[in-house]
Amino acid sequence: MTDHNVLATAGSGAADVAQPDASAARTDRRAEGTASHRSETRFPLFAVLVFAFTGFLSLTTELLPSGLLTLIAPDLHVSVAMAGAVTTAYAVGVVVTVLPLTRLALKLRRRTALVLTVLLFVLSNLIVVFAPNLTVSLVGRFLGGAAHGLVWALLPAVVERFAGPLHARRAMTIVFTGNSLGLAAGAPLSSLLGTSLGWRIAFGVMAAAALVTALLLLRIVPHIHVQEGPHMPLLKAARLPGAMRVIVGWALVMLGHFGVLTYIAPYLERLGVGAGVVSLSLAVLGCAGIVGVMLIGRLGARSLLVGLITAPVLIFVALALLLVAPPTLPVVFVLLVVWGMGFSGTVLLYQQAVLVTGRRAPETVTSISVLVSQLGIALGASAGGVTVSTLGLGTLPVIGLVFVAAALLLLPGLRPALRQAREEA
Repeated sequence: MTDHNVLATAGSGAADVAQPDASAARTDRRAEGTASHRSETRFPLFAVLVFAFTGFLSLTTELLPSGLLTLIAPDLHVSVAMAGAVTTAYAVGVVVTVLPLTRLALKLRRRTALVLTVLLFVLSNLIVVFAPNLTVSLVGRFLGGAAHGLVWALLPAVVERFAGPLHARRAMTIVFTGNSLGLAAGAPLSSLLGTSLGWRIAFGVMAAAALVTALLLLRIVPHIHVQEGPHMPLLKAARLPGAMRVIVGWALVMLGHFGVLTYIAPYLERLGVGAGVVSLSLAVLGCAGIVGVMLIGRLGARSLLVGLITAPVLIFVALALLLVAPPTLPVVFVLLVVWGMGFSGTVLLYQQAVLVTGRRAPETVTSISVLVSQLGIALGASAGGVTVSTLGLGTLPVIGLVFVAAALLLLPGLRPALRQAREEA
């Protein structure tokens, strides 16, 4: 049985838990069967695009303040450094709330949980829009982080089960393309809007977009419970074969990636790349991610383990060459393309591996992965800073090389868990 079949059955693990009420179980199975039958006859493109935009929305909301801090700070009567706390508050919201909110969401129908989560983005952005001071804006951003964590705890399993066995992998690829678009275009466009019309307008537009998304989700997501019956305890879910190996590996890649990315602008300027070209370089990194999702996604469809190895290897090679290659603009752009392809492919395939290894409790295991990967992002920025301050800016890629290599060392041990998933499928 191929890895495609393994992924196609991953999300259905939630349905394998005992149903507390037989009639409710039959009702939900009929609803699921209707969605599955519909997805087997034709690809639900519009619905998948809405799911993809949900991911795009969450990532754009997360990154939105990065280009607007110089506008936010004077309006809220704080320094730019203090205004940077709006980014920290978002990350704290993810880390603090993702596990308890996911456990709560599992008691609701998937449509209800997902729509309420997106509506939380509406509330978050509106609070920021009307915030009279930094404290209120931090509350809004904390709520945004809570919504972000819950979206990514629920969305992959929802997409996989909604698309059905025939279309699961293609649907997941499209959804994660939304992530890459958020990196490449979402935040820059929002920043452009903010600088042109005001930063509060930018957050207002995100609130309106979230409201439209919630209404669309209300129409397309079927009435199916995320999980029925008793939920798998958190620690038991974490001990599922291969689950923590995947989650820790993902966090290590995120740590290495963001350790370098956080300081990539001064690093590129040190190589002689102009400040204006640095912004273009970051856009190249994001756009390359779209290509990476498609190409590496196809490789992962043939062999998930091979794809999981290939994607981080691309990051490793790009960072290694960035450390030693001639600092010419064409070389830098090529390496950023390779890096961007590798990173987006890594995110896609690690998420698929989370669903495969955590197939008996997909939302719970995914919530753990969201928490741990966010910690990896936060630690990455700190590790990059330590590297720059102790070893110098010229050694920046080293931090990425170390942690990506550590992630690669975990992958060979994943083979038995993937084989078991294939046999159970």
